[in-house]
Amino acid sequence: MASIENAATTFDFLAVKCVPESYVWTEQKDYPVVPESARHDVVPVIDMADGTDSAIAAVERAVEEWGGFLLVGHNVPIELLVRVEEQIKCLLARPAPEKERAARSGGFKNGYGVPPYAPYFSKLMWSEGYTFSAADVRSEFRRIWPNDGNEYMHFCYELVYYIHAYRYL
Repeated sequence: MASIENAATTFDFLAVKCVPESYVWTEQKDYPVVPESARHDVVPVIDMADGTDSAIAAVERAVEEWGGFLLVGHNVPIELLVRVEEQIKCLLARPAPEKERAARSGGFKNGYGVPPYAPYFSKLMWSEGYTFSAADVRSEFRRIWPNDGNEYMHFCYELVYYIHAYRYL
């Protein structure tokens, strides 16, 4: 297990000059490895167009065997996915002090910081995490943009639109 109890809840990835020891994964057993003999595209691909029962069974199998999957045939427009990805990139590119306003604290799962799954690994991950409830998009991201503004409104609009698109799956 990683020792994240004493780790900072946030990490300024842009300010660091070298990878801290707590983030260096040296032992193969510390992370999943795809065998060289595996097919090129080994992550399970689940097509929602196959029908609900088939897709549900495929999701269950993929999660149990792989811990993840690629979902296709969901009819969420690619343009929306691209816009949301751009918004997330902009959010994570913000200066560390702005993101720290939304840091997780006091046992709360919502907020910015070390991903919630980090304690299950022996080393910290070179990644940022932001967990939030779909119902709390506007109030949660007001912690990043306390003065509202166009950037905040556009971010929330795209995320709410994305959440609504996925509710119809």
